[in-house]
Amino acid sequence: MMTKVNQSLDQAERPTSLADQLCDHKRMEAIRNMNELEIEAFVLKEKIAYNENMLARQQTKRELYSSQRKKIFDSLSKQRASLNPCK
Repeated sequence: MMTKVNQSLDQAERPTSLADQLCDHKRMEAIRNMNELEIEAFVLKEKIAYNENMLARQQTKRELYSSQRKKIFDSLSKQRASLNPCK
C-alpha cells in the first residue's frame, strides 16, 4: 500500500517538476529576448546619433557653400556691371 502511495506522490510531483522546468525555460527565453532587444535598441540609438551628426555636418556644409556661392555671384554681378558700358 505504501508503495502505491509513493508511486502516486512521485507521479504527482513529476508534472509539477516539468511545469517548473517549463516556466524556467520560458523565463530564460524571455530574458534572452529582452537582452537581444536591449542590444538592438543600443545599436539603433548609436545609428540615430551618427545620422544626426552627419545631418548636422551636411547642413553646416550646405550653409557654407550657399554663402560662398552668394559671394561669388555678387562678385560676378559687380564685375559684369562694371564691364557693361550701357549703364
